[in-house]
Amino acid sequence: MTDETPTPKPVSPAPQEPKPSSAKTAGAKPATATVAPRAVVGAGDTDPVVYSRARVPGPTENRKSVTVLHIQRRLAEEGYAEAASAPGGRYEALTLAAVSKYQADRKEPVTGTLTRDQFAALFEGDPNVTATVDSHEDHAV
Repeated sequence: MTDETPTPKPVSPAPQEPKPSSAKTAGAKPATATVAPRAVVGAGDTDPVVYSRARVPGPTENRKSVTVLHIQRRLAEEGYAEAASAPGGRYEALTLAAVSKYQADRKEPVTGTLTRDQFAALFEGDPNVTATVDSHEDHAV
């Protein structure tokens, strides 16, 4: 008695015929992106960034902020490497250093905290955000 197992034959897929183009898809063009080249939010949406949320958190606060995240992103885009390495959305030492360099480059008083005017200038023309300066006090004073 032989114990031979038959070797399976390879199966090749059946050839597929090209699908005929319908009137709807014939000559159709690919969709084009409507997002600006620098946009990170997408689909024409923007994140709200608010000046009163751009302040340095107090010692008991360790929360993340979309506003601070966008400050870090904008400073990184402007070439401030500290902001690119900063913890996402927390206003900590690296963000403070990047803001300080940003202020020094603008030949303005270096405080490490953005003024209203600096905040507005940083986000001017940014397609990712809707910037609002809503605070009655200037954080950098």
